[in-house]
Amino acid sequence: MLKNLLILSWLSLPILGQNYICPPNYTMVLNKCLQVFPTTAWGNHSAAEQICRKDGGTLVTIRSAIENRAVATFAAGNNRIWIGTFCFGNDTSQCVYDDYSGPLSGFSGFERGYPLVTNHNDGCVLMVTQGSTAGNWLSSWCNPYEPVSPVCEVPRFVDYQIPTPSCVNKYDGFCYFLWQGTYQDGTSCGSSFLSIHSKRENDYIQNNLFPPGQNQILIGTKRQYLVYYAWTDTTNWDFDNRDPMDFNLNRLDCLAINRSTGLWNSVACNVSLPLVCKYPIPDNHPIESHCNANSLLMAPLTITSNGYPHNNNGSSCSYKIGTTGAYRVKISIVDIWGVQLTIRDFDGNLIAQTGLQGTYVSPSSYISVTQTGTGGFKAMVIPY
Repeated sequence: MLKNLLILSWLSLPILGQNYICPPNYTMVLNKCLQVFPTTAWGNHSAAEQICRKDGGTLVTIRSAIENRAVATFAAGNNRIWIGTFCFGNDTSQCVYDDYSGPLSGFSGFERGYPLVTNHNDGCVLMVTQGSTAGNWLSSWCNPYEPVSPVCEVPRFVDYQIPTPSCVNKYDGFCYFLWQGTYQDGTSCGSSFLSIHSKRENDYIQNNLFPPGQNQILIGTKRQYLVYYAWTDTTNWDFDNRDPMDFNLNRLDCLAINRSTGLWNSVACNVSLPLVCKYPIPDNHPIESHCNANSLLMAPLTITSNGYPHNNNGSSCSYKIGTTGAYRVKISIVDIWGVQLTIRDFDGNLIAQTGLQGTYVSPSSYISVTQTGTGGFKAMVIPY
């Protein structure tokens, strides 16, 4: 047992030096974030996959002999584990990874005589983790009458040691903030209105972000022409999860995730629904604060407390922000802790006094912000 722990510790060292971390309850093994879950009833493969999907993950994928040894060592307390591979035939070229990355390439851990697939329900793949055959793969009936534990893998992300607790929902290097509103309200996220780029990300949102009693979450896309949609944040349309049985796709212009299916259904753009702003987890590089700037600041820009993303030194900050023409000024407070913001219009009338995330619009092309307190904040200001 001690030998296994030492091997596992050694295998973890290269990644620990790169400042990557895993979500809670997951362990870094080589470049993978892994967690072993209790054996599902009778080792059911479908139930194992569902466990992984709740965290936006898949059963562990293995692409090298080094990874194979590391996973076998990590899960050695369980005799057999499910891994993220499925076979449609008796040759490894007919086996695919669970993460939609295609067929097996370069490495296979199958024991001699495997994969052995005789029908549609015995192409699931497990690994033996104990005894002389530890590390070997076997194709198996997907509902075996023996205990088989799931080993789930989720994306790692860089640890930027953000001191604020405001980012509760983290996945693959992004913070997900839940709001309520129409598609137009969602555009207040700017270039951060939710776009989705993988099945795993879609699974994470489906299983973690829905408010109680809500069945849909609005996503940041809108129909441009016929069946062509585009993400508001201008990223590539590289993942499509539209419901093929949705007969409103040519009539309603916006899309929302369905809680029960995870599919995207068409909705009216003026309907108020839960929506999500998705921000990259910021690094520790200094951001220009604009605190107490001598001249008028012009939107669009980002303002922060001194020293963000760390606590400030207790000094207050003021910001005077304008925009051109007949535009108003919209301020979206995307991160805040331990400070109070006072927002006023050109005539000094109070728009808001808050210590919480939120979006506010001035009645004219000018807005002033005053920050007090020892915490920190970040706000995005745009013409509106």
